[in-house]
Amino acid sequence: MSELILEQGDANILRVDWHGGSRTLQYAQAATDTQVVGGSVGCLIQDMESLFSSYSEMISKITCIGHSLGAQACGYVAQNV
Repeated sequence: MSELILEQGDANILRVDWHGGSRTLQYAQAATDTQVVGGSVGCLIQDMESLFSSYSEMISKITCIGHSLGAQACGYVAQNV
């Protein structure tokens, strides 16, 4: 992540730690939880609209990075934004 910050310069980073939900023994439940995580992060991003005057410019520059179920959660973030 440090390399990304150095390359991009000025950046705001939102890190979502949901390892407690993603490491359940029931994969189907963890996969379903990606919808909840993605929806929650999507709502947070939408709530930021009222806080930032440059929201429309900012929204086009958002990148969600995830691995495995985290990537699925990124898909739900995009769907909810």
